[in-house]
Amino acid sequence: MRSDITNLQIKILRRMRNNNVWGKHHWREDTMKKSFPPEMRKLVMKSTKSLRRNGYLIMKPTPHGKQWHLNRRKTKEIIELTD
Repeated sequence: MRSDITNLQIKILRRMRNNNVWGKHHWREDTMKKSFPPEMRKLVMKSTKSLRRNGYLIMKPTPHGKQWHLNRRKTKEIIELTD
């Protein structure tokens, strides 16, 4: 499973895990992009969507933009990837 995950995706998961972004606590899409250099922001969003397809992230649409949080059902896998 780890071969499907890129280093950038692991960094995204690690930042979200370190900031405790599970379940109700979520990040706005622009907050997620701001935590990386400007030249990487498009790639970060592509990686985020890939993580969503793989089930690691959950996207919650809100009136003020998309919100993202880690999938609690994949807690064990996320911890293994980010350690």
